[in-house]
Amino acid sequence: RDPLWSRGLGDVYKRQDFPTRDIGSASYNAMATATNQKGKARNSWGHSVPRINNTLQSRGREFEGRILETEFLESSDRVVMDILPAYELPVMESLVRTMLNDKSGVGTIVVTDEFVAKEAVTFGTAIMTYAKYDILDSNTIILTTEHYRMRADIVSKGGALKIVDEVVPVILGSFKTAYRIGVDFVDPLEKGSISIRLSLIHISEPTRPER
Repeated sequence: RDPLWSRGLGDVYKRQDFPTRDIGSASYNAMATATNQKGKARNSWGHSVPRINNTLQSRGREFEGRILETEFLESSDRVVMDILPAYELPVMESLVRTMLNDKSGVGTIVVTDEFVAKEAVTFGTAIMTYAKYDILDSNTIILTTEHYRMRADIVSKGGALKIVDEVVPVILGSFKTAYRIGVDFVDPLEKGSISIRLSLIHISEPTRPER
């Protein structure tokens, strides 16, 4: 129904304790109450995709993204998507997401969102996680779980960034606390880009019990 980057980031790694992954949906009890804040775990607020002028992606097949380019090699994969159709924002002229999967070493994923608008807009994206995390500065975040340690390096073009982290205010099916780490431009812009580079800096495989 949408071009959520969880298709290219959170779901690439299937281990349950991986630092970045789809946080899942709300529990039955949460969805049955008015306190779930309109399904923040299910809509694009709870996924690692852009939020523009405080507007989320629209729901429905007619708002799906469009694949522009693909390249699948032994060393890397690259997918370029037009995700502008997901937003009902006439002020936007273009919104392109490029996902690069570098397979060398332990692997690196880079997701870049580049936009052009007719007038200055507020723009940001997010990292969704269950992990413990340390915000070192506005361009660097370390995420840690039991078996993994990941570094997120963030680069912007067009303006300075700010990191705004918050708890996902929904009781999730996992009954764990999830976080939305917002990566936003400080000031409105007519054009710009945000690249988030995720690389593993530590892997500790779980010990299998002896039979």
